[in-house]
Amino acid sequence: MAGVHPLVYVGAGAVVSVVSLGVGEEFKLFFYIGIGALVFGAISAFIGGMQYHNAKKTIEKGQQKTQQEVAKKYPDFARQQMGMQAKYCNRCGMQAPLQAQFCARCGSRV
Repeated sequence: MAGVHPLVYVGAGAVVSVVSLGVGEEFKLFFYIGIGALVFGAISAFIGGMQYHNAKKTIEKGQQKTQQEVAKKYPDFARQQMGMQAKYCNRCGMQAPLQAQFCARCGSRV
C-alpha cells in the first residue's frame, strides 16, 4: 500500500456519502460509491495494521529471521524501523539507499 493512505478513502467516502444524501435523490449512486470507498478504506487500514502487528510480533519473538527476510515480507515496517534511512526491494529484500530507484541485485523498481 504505497499509494493512498487508507484513512483518505475513509474520509473521502464519508464526505461523498453525506454530501450525496444532502443533495437529493438523483445522487443516490454517489452515496453507494462513498460507502464503498469508506468500507474499502476501513478494510485496508485493518489489513495494514495487522501486517504491522505481525512484523513487530515476529521481531519481538526473537525468531531467527534476518533483516532482509523481514524487510521483504514487511517492507513498510522495515522502513519505519530504519527511520527511513534505507529502502528495501519488494522482490528480493535487498537494502538500497533512499535515492535508489532500482534494486542493485535484481533490477526491479524500489
